[in-house]
Amino acid sequence: MSFARVYKNLEDDPIFNFLSSAGELLEITVSSMMELAKIIASKKYRHQLAVEKVYRRLLYLKEKKILLVKKQGLKMRFALSDTLKRQLLLNKFGQAKSLSRGRFLMVFFDIPESQRETRDVWRRFLKENNFQMISLSIWITRKDLYREIKNLINEFGLEDWINCCYGTDFLSLKNITYKK
Repeated sequence: MSFARVYKNLEDDPIFNFLSSAGELLEITVSSMMELAKIIASKKYRHQLAVEKVYRRLLYLKEKKILLVKKQGLKMRFALSDTLKRQLLLNKFGQAKSLSRGRFLMVFFDIPESQRETRDVWRRFLKENNFQMISLSIWITRKDLYREIKNLINEFGLEDWINCCYGTDFLSLKNITYKK
């Protein structure tokens, strides 16, 4: 089963939603495992079954390489896999609201020639996410992705080379077309 199909099947999973909303790293102890079980079990007599279900679900997510697991004594640490982080980011991009008419998010960059591969990956990323190229290093979109772009820039340590801002007054955008 492909990652995309596994991910799609998990979108309505309360355990998966709890874990993915926890951020980069989630520490699970016996007490937090019990809290997670309360999400699933509404009655006390089903509590132990719920704890077992949580544990089986966590093992499933580990097996599918969605979660990375490290045991430390009585604690287990779960980190979201890079594949899952990318998928969550792409979902945010797809769900972003459109900016009001005449407003754009502009991303501009000056990545040095010594970092050509980084620059090429960045351009491909912008293109794949429906940004429109104004020039080789200036791209725009009508989606409100400021926070997501900022987080991405910070996560990969690209602050020195990439920036973004909102814009409204462009001299000419006659060559720019947008797909809805």
